[in-house]
Amino acid sequence: MKYKFIFCLILWFFSSKILIANPLKVQVGKNLVTIEINIKPNDMDQKIKTLQEIKNSNLHSIRNIKINNEYSAGMYTNRELHNQPDRNIAVFKNDTLIFVIKGKSVAYCWIPEKNDLLYLVTDTVVELGVGAPAKQIGIFRSETMTGEIIYEISDFNEFYLVDIQYAAFDQNTYLYNFTRDKTKVFLFDLENKMLIPTNYKGIYFSPDGEYYIDNSFIENPVTLYKTKTNEEIWNSRMPGIAHLHNFLAWRITENENCVFVSGIYGVAKINCENGNIVKYYEMPEVGKIPYVEKGSIVWK
Repeated sequence: MKYKFIFCLILWFFSSKILIANPLKVQVGKNLVTIEINIKPNDMDQKIKTLQEIKNSNLHSIRNIKINNEYSAGMYTNRELHNQPDRNIAVFKNDTLIFVIKGKSVAYCWIPEKNDLLYLVTDTVVELGVGAPAKQIGIFRSETMTGEIIYEISDFNEFYLVDIQYAAFDQNTYLYNFTRDKTKVFLFDLENKMLIPTNYKGIYFSPDGEYYIDNSFIENPVTLYKTKTNEEIWNSRMPGIAHLHNFLAWRITENENCVFVSGIYGVAKINCENGNIVKYYEMPEVGKIPYVEKGSIVWK
């Protein structure tokens, strides 16, 4: 009991400092999608108290994605140290809870045109490593306030789907397939309920579709590619920057094409055209969160 208490205390400390601290706003489309990590522990506690089964639970992670500042969603875990937890998705409209997608969710993304949400579901939550593969694809439709499973995955030798992202440039949804020798990225044809293989190696596309990022799980390095040719422009295997491991944001304007990649010690701003590091923003002190503001990083 003593060790369980200590573990929970440590978990709470790191969650409050890293996972759900200050806002991180990133523009990734034409006024369509803004990513925010802006729910403080006390605020989220008030929201999730409306859900009976997690009144006394510990938060695992929160990802809050807003569409036109109206719809948002957060993934949370009803954590039990010795049991398989559910990982639910809470959907909000104007910060009011309107729907809960219950189950063991893997990942999700919004479809801005319809304010619908696509999500991946598994039957086993793995907290470390790449995690269990998705076994189903579901959709929440905001117009009808309903959720349903629309695709069943049966061949896990072929499909080990672990992530899903929406691409603004072609208004399609892409899924990351964690396999070494097979197709890495599939386009999900929502109308025909089909997985279509692609030649891409990652699913984080720039708003204009000129570039994309492979931010894989086990292989760890972040790799930047040209979309049309799949030519590798930059990767974080370069000497001295191995600590850069998370795609953060795109900066695509008339004057610059850049991507921000974060790590343990700071954030690098990388020129998408030649792979040069334009600027490195060192974290001023432990616990500070990077904001992307006007093409630069501000720590708060």
